Amino acid sequence: MKNDLKKHIGYLVVLIFCLFIYPSKVHAGGSITNLPYFHYANSMKTPAESTFKMHYGKNSSIEQVEGNFSRGWLDVSRSSPNASALIKNVGYYNGAAVNVRIVLKVTGTNDGGKISISNPSSFLDITIRGEMGVTYCFENAQGAELPVETTFTYNGLNVNKSIGYKNIFGLTQYLIANDPTDITYDTEELGENSWTYLKNKEHRTWRHPTQAFQLSTKKVSEIETIVQNLDSTPSSLMYETGFLATPEFSGITATNTTIDDSQKEVTIQGVQTVPSVLQSQKMKNLKVDFLLDNNLKHPQYKVKNFRVAKFSGEDVSDLFEGKALNSNEFQVAAKNTGNNRLYDTVLNYQIVLEWVGSKDNPVDKDSIETNYLKLPFSVASTVDSETKPNSSAITSVNYLGQVTVEYLKQETGETLLPPETISGLITDPYDLSEKYPEITGYYPIKENENKGIYTPEPKKVSHFYKEGSLLKFSLVDAENPLRVSHFKKQRKLKIRFSHNTDETIRLVAQCGDERRTLGDLPNAEKEGTSELQVNFSDSWLDKDVDFYMENDKGERSNIETRHLILDKGVQLFLPANLTFGTQEIPSYDKSVEAINQEEIQIKDESMLEEEKWTVKVKEEKKLTNKENKLFTNNIEFLVGKEIKNINPTDQVICEGSGNTKLSDIGKLRIIISPTDFVGEYEGTLIWTLEQAPK
Repeated sequence: MKNDLKKHIGYLVVLIFCLFIYPSKVHAGGSITNLPYFHYANSMKTPAESTFKMHYGKNSSIEQVEGNFSRGWLDVSRSSPNASALIKNVGYYNGAAVNVRIVLKVTGTNDGGKISISNPSSFLDITIRGEMGVTYCFENAQGAELPVETTFTYNGLNVNKSIGYKNIFGLTQYLIANDPTDITYDTEELGENSWTYLKNKEHRTWRHPTQAFQLSTKKVSEIETIVQNLDSTPSSLMYETGFLATPEFSGITATNTTIDDSQKEVTIQGVQTVPSVLQSQKMKNLKVDFLLDNNLKHPQYKVKNFRVAKFSGEDVSDLFEGKALNSNEFQVAAKNTGNNRLYDTVLNYQIVLEWVGSKDNPVDKDSIETNYLKLPFSVASTVDSETKPNSSAITSVNYLGQVTVEYLKQETGETLLPPETISGLITDPYDLSEKYPEITGYYPIKENENKGIYTPEPKKVSHFYKEGSLLKFSLVDAENPLRVSHFKKQRKLKIRFSHNTDETIRLVAQCGDERRTLGDLPNAEKEGTSELQVNFSDSWLDKDVDFYMENDKGERSNIETRHLILDKGVQLFLPANLTFGTQEIPSYDKSVEAINQEEIQIKDESMLEEEKWTVKVKEEKKLTNKENKLFTNNIEFLVGKEIKNINPTDQVICEGSGNTKLSDIGKLRIIISPTDFVGEYEGTLIWTLEQAPK
């Protein structure tokens, strides 16, 4: 039983082993000129889309290092066979920043090698001791795969080394060499993958023109290579930034930029990859136009100035001239395109913007997304008199402004409370007038610098306090709106106050720009109440009035606001029609009283002063029927035994004060005579109410 079990296990091991072993097939290919994507350097130009080269510049950095990294070199060996590092910002492709992840791996039992990843002058140069895999993985700023077209140029592929590419047919757009070339290739197939090795069997001086080649890729996000040392001593393979086939010049690509701190310089930017070329291949002219899309009702920025920098950080603005064509458009042109400083780099064009927002030029809220102001713009460029395709992008500016309130002791500047910061959209208003928290033993010195707008630069506002009691004030039993007397425009105001002792305080009222002192309280007690008789101006009626206390130092209390209105006074209420009903013509004179005369009332609604009143009546139109027949007698007002005939002359029918009904004073009546005509009679009475202070 044990033997059978061992036998089965042995078969299983053999089966698994066979599943993972593939025979490799090596094909001798001959000269690289036989490859379908091969071109001689003098037969073509390197397209502008393929001129992306990797550089280590001012904003490049090394992160996520694994394995051996020392003095700028990433190294692998038998004892440490794996290494990797992420190099951030090695250039721009279609306006997007490019990161590259370098992965090294020793192959087989060989010694490894190293690659330079942080020295600008030797960036991506390889020193190979044995054999190692070198993989280039391209990523965007967020760490996602970023397919790019790029070019590798090597000038010294001699007999001491070879370089292999995985699946070169799917990788390569152009393989370029000088005419003639000594470089050959052979291909090793391993399952679904193949490796193509570029070699050189001719013994010539290192960097002889026949040893150079240029590989321009298709759009790929990963390139896998194997570098082999075929000599007994280490060999070098230099990453060249030049080209064998004359490169075309690309236009300027607008780049998206995010500015998180609005007080920093705001720019719109574009980048241009400028290849390394011979003197005879340099640009003849170069012009760039930036257009800020300000199709807004309230533009917040205008173009101001320019700056041009190389990928290394060197400022080359002196090689350009620029001018603002208008508030939205800026043009930059190269003074001398033959200057070597313009080449073998990425040029970063920056148009500096000037903020023009204000209280009268507030930001359009439609241009704000999640508190960021969007500034769309476009770039047009001309290189060697050829107009390049336009490019567009957006600069996003954090448009939240800040105001910090400090709570300080006035005499010493000592901080009494932690500062408080409030924020809002730039150009929006802020109001700090209520930001005076209570601090025990201190009272605030209120200023007028409490209102403004948020700006790109953070603001700091100091709220000062003094030791002592706060100058406090309140109106007691003062309704809003606040009534003033009908005739004298007066009002008694009862106030409650507290303040420091040994000082004169006064009650002040302010309506618009007009300010009046209503009354002084010299040497008033520390806390108390007072009552003042106050006269108001007619011009203040139906307006808001601010009331506050003030001392001799000009320090103010809190403000209470009231809307001034006139006291209602006496009012006369009349029915729409005074009616005497339907009556028969009598055989002798008959007295008939008004049916609804109880509705005639005098009401005194004044609250602040008593008034006396007088009611007068006159007849404007005598009672007349539709046949224009006049009623015989006038309307009468009977008071006791006294009869007052209502005629075209104003006459007093009652006077007094307070509230009353006219029917409580007398009766309105008519006398119907046998001689009156049948019909419906109508007339008109004019009532007058006169008022006077009692």
